[in-house]
Amino acid sequence: MTAAMLGAMEDWGDEIARALAGEPEQDGGDPVVDFWRRVIHSITTHRELWLASVEVMIQAEHNPHLRAQLAGGLQAGRRGMAALATGTPEDQLDDRTVRTVGSAQMALMSGVVTQWLTDPGSAPGPEEIAEGVRLLGR
Repeated sequence: MTAAMLGAMEDWGDEIARALAGEPEQDGGDPVVDFWRRVIHSITTHRELWLASVEVMIQAEHNPHLRAQLAGGLQAGRRGMAALATGTPEDQLDDRTVRTVGSAQMALMSGVVTQWLTDPGSAPGPEEIAEGVRLLGR
């Protein structure tokens, strides 16, 4: 079962990488809105995969090996999120940026995913998320 769950997490990681690395819109659109548009599209088109990622986290509570694997993936996730948010290549990020920017972006991602999986009818759209992040930064 652990192998199946780790496989599901690998699939989920691949999907996230595809969603996050998508090309920005050509009309000079807002890169933050573009980012969240790609994430939300991924959640809505690959719902089962995103739900599986939540289920794996719950199962990790009862499986130390699985939990260790997920914990290791968090560091890579923080680094990737920090790189996307700052426009800095992953190998050029300092540990503080990974810890702060990457952690904040992952927390935001978790919240957006939870809202879209639970109640897509009232979940925030990409423009609302971008506006909210900007207002928080004031």
